[in-house]
Amino acid sequence: MGAKAMPTSPTEVKYGQELALENAPVLSAEELHTLKMRMAVMDKLLAEKRRAKFKIEIMLGSQYRSGQHYPGALSLWLSGTKLHGGGDEKCFLCPGCGALILPSGQGYGHGVCGKCGKTWKGSQLIGEIMLRLTTQHWVDVLYKWFRFLDFNADLYMKRPKLDLRVAASLEQARQLGGEKLMATRKKMETVVYPLAHILKDTAAGASIPSRIRAFLEA
Repeated sequence: MGAKAMPTSPTEVKYGQELALENAPVLSAEELHTLKMRMAVMDKLLAEKRRAKFKIEIMLGSQYRSGQHYPGALSLWLSGTKLHGGGDEKCFLCPGCGALILPSGQGYGHGVCGKCGKTWKGSQLIGEIMLRLTTQHWVDVLYKWFRFLDFNADLYMKRPKLDLRVAASLEQARQLGGEKLMATRKKMETVVYPLAHILKDTAAGASIPSRIRAFLEA
C-alpha cells in the first residue's frame, strides 16, 4: 500500500488519529511571522477591550456543597479569538514539560510545545485535570492556574442548579416519581467571575484567594 497523502487542512485529521510525527507540518518562516503578527494584534485587541486572554473553567459534580471532598474537572481556554468575541478555543498541557499548548500549536492531529519543542499526538495532550478536593483545596488549585496564566483569566464554574440531596428531599415530600431528580441531573448553571471584577475587588483590598473562595461559594 502506498503512503497516505498529507492532509491539506487541520480539520482533516482528528485528535488521536494516527499520523506519523515525521509527517507533521512545519511552518515556513513567512507563515510563522504571520502567525506571530496575528497573535500580537489579538493581544492588543484584548488589552484595549480589557478582556481576559484566557478562561479557567471548572465543572463540578452534585456534591460541591457537601463541605467534604468533591470531584471536578478543570480545563483552560483561549478566550474569544474571533473579532465578534466568540469562539473560545481549548488549550492543552504538554505531557512532557507541562507548558501550555495554545490552539496555534495544534493541528493535523498533533500538538507542538513551544517550550520544549516536542511534537505530541493529540491523544497524548492533557486537556482536563480531574481532581477530588475540598473547597479550600479547589481555591488553591484555581489560584495556582490563575498565576500560571499570568493573572490574565476569567473564572468559569459549571455546576448543578440544585444539589441532588435537596432534590431528593423535595422528591420524597412531593412524591414526584423521580422527575425532580432527573431534571436536576440534566441542568447545569454557569457562574462567571470576570477578570475585570477580580481586579476591582482586589484593588479594594481583598486577596485573590479570598475572592476565589467567595466565587466558589456563590
